Formats: sequence, C-alpha cells, structure tokens
Amino acid sequence: APAATPAAAPATTGASKWAIAKQSTVAAKNKKTKEDPSKAGASDPPKTSWLTRTTLFQNMLEWAFEQVDADGSGAVDEQELYAGLLLIHLKLGTYAGPAACKPISRAQCHEMFVKMDLDKSGTLDKEEFDTVMMVLFGNALFRVVFQYSCTIALVPLLAQQLLSCIQWLIRQAYFFVTTLDEHSQWADTVEVSVENIWTEVVDYVQQYHIGSHISAHVPTQVISFFATLRGYLQAVPTSVWNSIPLTVISTVLSLMIIPWSLMKIDDFFQNLAEKKKESKAK
Repeated sequence: APAATPAAAPATTGASKWAIAKQSTVAAKNKKTKEDPSKAGASDPPKTSWLTRTTLFQNMLEWAFEQVDADGSGAVDEQELYAGLLLIHLKLGTYAGPAACKPISRAQCHEMFVKMDLDKSGTLDKEEFDTVMMVLFGNALFRVVFQYSCTIALVPLLAQQLLSCIQWLIRQAYFFVTTLDEHSQWADTVEVSVENIWTEVVDYVQQYHIGSHISAHVPTQVISFFATLRGYLQAVPTSVWNSIPLTVISTVLSLMIIPWSLMKIDDFFQNLAEKKKESKAK
C-alpha cells in the first residue's frame, strides 16, 4: 500500500500572523508584569473622556494601528506610535474641526511610551497602543466643546457688545464735532472756512466742466466696469451691509480668542499632569 501522504499545513493568512504575533507580545508583557508586580499599576485602565469611548474613535484606533504597523508584527515602536498619533489627529480633525488637530510634542510622546513599555522591549502591542491614544486624547473633547461654544455663543456676544461700544463712541464723536462751534469761536471759524473752500471747489468743477473732461479721457471699458459694479452693489440688500461690521468683528475675535484660549487649555492640562506626577513621586 502506498505511504500515506502527510496532510498539507494550512496556509497562514496575514490576519492569523497578526493574531499570533499579538498573542506572543501580550504573553511576554504579562509574564514580565508577573515577574515585577510593582509595574502592574502602570497598566490600570486610564481615565478617558466620552469622545475616546465612541465607536468612531475606536475605529480610528484600528485604522491607525493598521497603517503604522506595516510589517504586521502586532506591535509598534516609538516612531510608529507618534505617526499613529498624527494620523488620528488628522482623521479626528475632519469630524471635530481644528480643535482636535493639535498633537503633543515628541518629548511627551516619549514619556508616555516609556511608561507603557513595561518589558522595555521598545514596542507596544495593540492594547497598549489604544491605551496611550485614549490617554493622550483625554482633553480633545473639552477642546472641541470649548471651540464650538466660543464660535456659537461667546464670540457673537462679545462682538455685539464691542460693536455697540464702537457705535456709541462714533455718535459721541459726531455730536462733539457738530456742536464744537457752539462752544468755541476758533472752531466756528474753522467750520466756516472749510465750508467756503468746499463751495468754491464745487463751483469751479461745475464752471469748467471738469467732470466731463475726466470722463472723456477715461476708457469706455473702465466706465462700463464701474457702472456694472455699482449695479451689483446696489442689488445687495441693506441687511447684508448692516451685518458686515458685526461679521468682521466676530471674525477678528475668533482669530484672536479661540487659538489663545486653546493654548491656555493645553497649558492647564499639562500643568495638571505635572502636578499629579510630582505628587505621586512624593
């Protein structure tokens, strides 16, 4: 009877290779943690925000890990961790806006990497990668909420108050100028002189038909362009012109207040983290 042919080994797919690599990495880290119980506290579940627990953010973690783990080893080094951090920032920014697009520094990323690398192997597995990302994005939700709160409520309110102050100052200045001649003989003399000069200029222009001479030397295309532009401007509703000052002030305040406030928020969380670190060290 012919010898029995040994059964062919099943082909190992990329997914199974990744699973085997992940299991070996996790087993090595669990073994190291058991050998050194003092480091077990470093892997405790982190305090996370609502944003990092959403399905959208979890899908981003899966996508980012697959992108940076090019060799499918199931672990990432420090450079790959920072690359994944940048990818998630950019991806989250497409949904939450620019408030979620500010990554941490390389030094902060290195500190977090060293803290999570329990066995000092120079790599983090998928679970540790997710933990690091959830910790680093803990204040992203607060940044996003603060930015949209300023954009929707705070900035328009401040802009309206600032516009009211500017309008009040303009009215006061106009009243002061128009009534200045009633309180000063010198101001009355200046006002009369300006009115006389203006009257003479108007009479001179009308007498010598200066406007007609200027129009005769201006190309027809230029005159037609300004006439068309004037027609378009006249077609703009009055409400639009009235809203332009408020819109401009709101834009300027947004460019000034929101970036400055977000930097202060980052400084606050950074100082808070440093204080907690110092208190634990003591």
